[in-house]
Amino acid sequence: MGNDNGNEKREDHLEIFVNEKKFEKGIQQQMTVDAIAGLVGLTAENAVVRRLMNGKAGDPLQGVVEIKSEEHFVVTRKHVEGGFDEPVFMRVEAELAKLRLGGQLVTLVRTPAAVIFHNLPAAPTAPQTSTDVMVLIPAGYPASMLDGAFLPEGSPLIGRVKGAAQGTIAVAGHNWRLISYHPHNGGGGPPWNPNLHGFHSYIDELLTWLGAV
Repeated sequence: MGNDNGNEKREDHLEIFVNEKKFEKGIQQQMTVDAIAGLVGLTAENAVVRRLMNGKAGDPLQGVVEIKSEEHFVVTRKHVEGGFDEPVFMRVEAELAKLRLGGQLVTLVRTPAAVIFHNLPAAPTAPQTSTDVMVLIPAGYPASMLDGAFLPEGSPLIGRVKGAAQGTIAVAGHNWRLISYHPHNGGGGPPWNPNLHGFHSYIDELLTWLGAV
């Protein structure tokens, strides 16, 4: 009992340092790179986030980061403007075109780079039987796999779907909460293959996820 209580206390009081500034409020065991950058007023779209190890900055971080208390991060503004290369968006648009042919409503957002799937059905017994789902386009896509899913902040499906609720991000005028759902990384889906998978196939994983509520 004593050890459990001690662990809970440490987890409840995570703190990290970003650009040598201490942050405690809103720090969680898993955070998106965007959330870390947001602590110093930037976003993953216009910043590079790296973990400091032995006084040296490591490789740029991507996606969701495991957080340990008292870690140090450095966030620097990107020197090159323009975000993702146009070929990335062209590939995503081609994948979304396959979905639109079947009648699926999807929206490509360029800043931050993301795709919103509209009105995806959940299980009939769910407290909300359809929902929008947002998925970020990871840096390095398509070599980097699609991972995670965001539900609208306040959705009754949060806490019902598989995966713990994490931080929030603003996209297309709405706040979205990250759910730690990883279909291509031990979550039940096949290993990521950039030659086969994309947003046109990720919808299969999202529908399975929502259907298991």
